[in-house]
Amino acid sequence: MADIITIAAARAHLRVGPEVSDAQMGDIIAAATDAVAGFMQRPITGEGGFADGEVPFGVIQAIKVMIVELYDNPGAPIVDEDVMRGLVGFHSRPSFA
Repeated sequence: MADIITIAAARAHLRVGPEVSDAQMGDIIAAATDAVAGFMQRPITGEGGFADGEVPFGVIQAIKVMIVELYDNPGAPIVDEDVMRGLVGFHSRPSFA
């Protein structure tokens, strides 16, 4: 599986350098990706997900939004559900709750 967001891309998006370790960046990326997959109620890659290189732009942008929130507010990220729905709603599984 190819990285959806690389450590270098996340660093550039956050405008941070080596003061944030690769391990910390990797954890932030993984948490952001998991959060978006949870919101979408489906995996992003792998079985049931998108093929490598075919992750939609809106999903990638949603992961970047989560990366910023997890970096800026690690204890309590604030994400507007309407923003997430606007970015990934079409790719989410329907919820009948």
